[in-house]
Order: sequence, then C-alpha cells, then structure tokens
Amino acid sequence: LVNDVLDMSRIDSGRLALNEESFSLADLIHDIAVIVRPQAIQKQQDLQIEIGQIYEENLIGDPLRLRQILVNIIGNAVKYTQEEGKILVRFAQRLVGSGTSEEGKQQDMVLLDFWCEDNGIGMDEEFLQKIFIPFERVNSSTISKIEGTGLGMAIVKNLVDRMGGSIDVESKVGMGSNFHIEMPMSVEVPRRTG
Repeated sequence: LVNDVLDMSRIDSGRLALNEESFSLADLIHDIAVIVRPQAIQKQQDLQIEIGQIYEENLIGDPLRLRQILVNIIGNAVKYTQEEGKILVRFAQRLVGSGTSEEGKQQDMVLLDFWCEDNGIGMDEEFLQKIFIPFERVNSSTISKIEGTGLGMAIVKNLVDRMGGSIDVESKVGMGSNFHIEMPMSVEVPRRTG
C-alpha cells in the first residue's frame, strides 16, 4: 500500500525516473514466475507462461518498472480468478527497426508483446472505462473480500505510457479478462571497430 501511494505521488509530481540499463528478458520472465506462481499454486490455478518468437533476449530499459507492470497484471489475474481457474501468460517480440538512444548510440528496436488471459470474474463495460483511474475498484460483494488499493492499474497505465507502450483490456463479467501490452524496447547494437 505504501509503495503504491509513493509511486502514485511520484507519477503525479513528475518525479518518477525511469532507468536505462541492460537486462535479460529470460531472467525477467523467471523472476515474474517466481513471484506469481506461489499464489496461483495456493489457489490450485492452472498458470501457464508461454514464450513465443523472441528476437533479442538482451534488452535496454527499466527492468524493475517492467517487472512491476507485469507482476501487477498477472497478480490481479490470480487474485480475481477463482480456485482451479486458468491463467495464460504469453510473451513474444516483433522487430520494428532501429533508432538512436539519448546518448547517440545506434539501437535496434523490438516490440515486446505481453498477453495475460484469465477465466476469472471479469469486469463490466462501465468499470472498463474507469479501470486506470486511481482508487477505482469493482463494486461487488465478491470484490469487497479481496484486498487492494485501487492504485495498481493506475500505476501500470502511467508506467506503460512513460515507457512509450500501450495497454488494452477486454473483459466480460463471469468470463474473464484479457490484457495486452505492447512495449517498444531497445537493443544496443555492438559498435564495429576498424
């Protein structure tokens, strides 16, 4: 709760800084699985993580904030999916060309595709319009028993926007939710010598 409030405060005041560092996508996915799998096991859920086409494993960006985004979404899927429910998480990449970093280095770019689908309680159209607004939560007797601040999705949306990505969500009450994130990621091109 305190971390969510602090993050929201930093976002609102424009003081949330993003890091630019090299990281391994494989390590990031492993870390996410280690964090979310125990909760899914506790609820006897079928949590599957699939890896599609990956062009570049070593990326440049803010792995801490990217992990925060993805753990938040998968964590919500686990939280709002019934016992023995199903959650499918998929990662893939698309090539999108090259660009120049802030330091003037030539970089290849990939688009990281992330999907999280569940067959949980789902959301109605009215709530989908407010899902990224701070402190908004679904108002139902089922949800009132589930802990949460209503800040997670607002933080996710702000971080995705700051990182130049996009997030979409489709959901139907009683049928589950489907989140999709597209995130442009840099891949440093080694300099040629000689």
